[in-house]
Amino acid sequence: MKRIFAFVVVLLFAVAVTAQNPHINKQDQADVVAYVDGVTVCFTGLVAGCGRASTVDAYLIVDALVKTECYNPAGQGPVPGQSGITFTGEVETFAVAKNGKALISCSATIDDTVEGPNSQWNCFVAGIISINSVTLVINGIEMDVTSYFQY
Repeated sequence: MKRIFAFVVVLLFAVAVTAQNPHINKQDQADVVAYVDGVTVCFTGLVAGCGRASTVDAYLIVDALVKTECYNPAGQGPVPGQSGITFTGEVETFAVAKNGKALISCSATIDDTVEGPNSQWNCFVAGIISINSVTLVINGIEMDVTSYFQY
């Protein structure tokens, strides 16, 4: 019986330490900074509900419509176009305060090449036209932060 009790206590403690429900509290929403700089999408904000771990890993996933410029095999162009693209930022580690909040500051940059009409063409991203969605991923839990981007 003591073993079962000890097991339950350890299990409950493990769940409490790893429990997460990332969100941005109302009072912290005004301090969120979300912007696009060329082909880089940036997000900074105080995220609550990060659990009791000392650190969290976070990154951005961005779905956007981009302006492209393509050059044919003879190097003629540019031929303007548009392309839907999804790109992901690098995973970064952030400290978590005792209250379960973490100041998260992530960015994601578009790879400057995209697929052309065929493999002979060279196509490049010339800029972001619009953002469809931005997802902040914290320890594998996705949080939609699209509404913070006024693009």
